[in-house]
Amino acid sequence: MDAETPATEARPRKKIEIHGLALPEVKPGDDLARFLAEAAGVACGGIREGDALVVTSKVVSKSAGLLVHFDQVEATPQALRISRAVGGDPRKIQIVLDHSDGVIFALPVEELRDRGLMALEEFTEPGIEIDATVSKNPSMLLVERHGQVCFDAGLDFSNHPEGTGSLPPPDPNRTATELRQAIQSLAGVRKVAVLISDTELSLAGGTVDLARGAAGMQVIDHGMGRPDRFGHPKFGGMDNLAQEMAAAAALLMGQAAEGIPAVLIRGVDFSPSEEDHITGWTKKPADLRSLLWLTLKRSAQALGLRAILRAILGGR
Repeated sequence: MDAETPATEARPRKKIEIHGLALPEVKPGDDLARFLAEAAGVACGGIREGDALVVTSKVVSKSAGLLVHFDQVEATPQALRISRAVGGDPRKIQIVLDHSDGVIFALPVEELRDRGLMALEEFTEPGIEIDATVSKNPSMLLVERHGQVCFDAGLDFSNHPEGTGSLPPPDPNRTATELRQAIQSLAGVRKVAVLISDTELSLAGGTVDLARGAAGMQVIDHGMGRPDRFGHPKFGGMDNLAQEMAAAAALLMGQAAEGIPAVLIRGVDFSPSEEDHITGWTKKPADLRSLLWLTLKRSAQALGLRAILRAILGGR
């Protein structure tokens, strides 16, 4: 056997199960933990030790009554100014401003689409017109909210009556912790993780579900430097398990009328933790600015300022 080839060993087969949990329409005051436990009983024999639950922030918001109504909002001059500049209902913009710690930038969705820079038609099914959808959502604000970065402060109007929307819980880690404690009590389990997820635009294109809150698990695998199959220390091994599970759960949840706002994942070997949370691993805007500035500075030193400017400006 080649000395450079790792020995082949019999390894136990690994399997991960993902079960969609269909819930009834959730209303303010409903016992979400009980809904989840009952749905898990139907879908996969109940919640077991080592299971992880991914729950959309929207269904959490509905049960907690975190709803907003356009007819109760009065736009300020700031909201009106933003609306004139990039479009959008100033009342929606006002809601975003009211629930943000700061605005980072405005994304002019309709203008980008009109200029051919955001080909939204590529993401629609044949026969579906999106003009009305875009005209109702001509812009988005990227904001900081409770230490995390998100578009429109997580405000969501889908699967709500007209003029009504929901905001994600202000502290998704606390929400995940409280929901986990209720589930532990109902199901009689100790090792269980709860993730609060939300949908965001992805730099890779389209949208992706992200974990916004976590409880009961080590969010990122601590595998940096762990030996690989050849005995070399691994540069990497820092899988963000919470984000991977949130993305996997979205495969069953869907984004429209599927009616599956929660998913149970079974078989992921996560490390339990009572202290680890999502925000501890999320870069804040100030950190991102420092990271970007240092990266640009060192890149200019290594490659030359002209090369960096050509890369940024596209040769113009």
